[in-house]
Amino acid sequence: MDAIMLDGLVRRRIYAAGTSDGGSIHDGLRARSATMEQGIREELRTHSRYIRDNLIPLVGGDGRGCELNSRDMALLRSILMKVNAISVTPDVLRFSRIEKALLLISTPGWPADIAAMARRILVRWEDALGPLQELRADLWGIGGRLEGVRKVEFKMPDDAEWETRSTWSVEGIMDPTRAHVIGHLGFPVGAWWIKAAAAFRDGIIDDSGQGIIADKDGAYAIVMQGDQEALTTTDGLTRYSTTGADPGVFKLTKTITSNVRGVVRVLRSWKLRSKIAPVAGLRYDGLYRVVGYSVALTWDSDGNDRWKYSFMLQREPDQPSLEEALNHPTRDEIDDWDDYQLVKNHPGNNIIPTSLMPNLEELAEARLNRRDSGYFSATQETDGALEPLKSQAEELDPFLRFL
Repeated sequence: MDAIMLDGLVRRRIYAAGTSDGGSIHDGLRARSATMEQGIREELRTHSRYIRDNLIPLVGGDGRGCELNSRDMALLRSILMKVNAISVTPDVLRFSRIEKALLLISTPGWPADIAAMARRILVRWEDALGPLQELRADLWGIGGRLEGVRKVEFKMPDDAEWETRSTWSVEGIMDPTRAHVIGHLGFPVGAWWIKAAAAFRDGIIDDSGQGIIADKDGAYAIVMQGDQEALTTTDGLTRYSTTGADPGVFKLTKTITSNVRGVVRVLRSWKLRSKIAPVAGLRYDGLYRVVGYSVALTWDSDGNDRWKYSFMLQREPDQPSLEEALNHPTRDEIDDWDDYQLVKNHPGNNIIPTSLMPNLEELAEARLNRRDSGYFSATQETDGALEPLKSQAEELDPFLRFL
């Protein structure tokens, strides 16, 4: 179906939707306008990703020694002509990041006509919208990577020895058991989050946020960080190490006896000291099977003995390759990570001001006294201590839940 026929069909459907239920044609046209803008946003994002993730790595960031083939050059010129004909808004640019792609190809090392057209577009946009460098992703807005995720920082009053502490909150009623299911759970290999709290919000991990994700029935996922991974020379085989302090370790040892429960999701944090760790954020790297484990008595830095558990994990076949996962974080995702680093300490964005959070002493005490390995969860023993804080916080925001 050609574009004109499709446009006519859209018009008829919008008109019918706007009149059949008592609405107006204007409501239908507004809906169509919103749909068209979303289409523009998506199209520009596709072009931006193609330029930044496919072309730039081939030729280098400044385009020097550019050796793109004639097909790539023709496609790039076509993209620039389309972009030049589109009227953009700040929201469209925040979503698509197309201005960042144009900035990269506007340098002298690129073919003169391509660089000149990119510069002309950028100048026109800056004349209309102001400095493009000041555009930041709306991380906490609808659909943002941190939508519904906030950090609460607090310090115990009248105690100079107390350092600033923090906890995470997630809006809405999140059910940790969503993550207590075997398999991908609909998440693509390479799925990426800025913070573990956002991964919990989406349901790939529970509210422990780190280590082994497990319940009384078994283990379902592992979040690797620190010195927990040692790669082997066997393709897809890696060693994951933890201590008996992780309550999920005993469930993970039992998975080796089950063909079904032997499979767990593996997520790697940027805090993991491994050559395949993401450079930023938290990345889902697919399903691994527990094929063996060992236990050894070791000592910590203070000379205290502890049991160290080492698990051999073999990556499952019949899923996207690890190399595909290693493409993440993409340039878009790094942009969002960089934006987060710039604004994360601004009250009202990431941090909820302590002046709005009463009874933070009780929150701090609850976090220190709990016995589980929760990163942003509370045990049954501490739920009672948190109730005054929860009730007062709900007066400020009924959708806020402290974890």
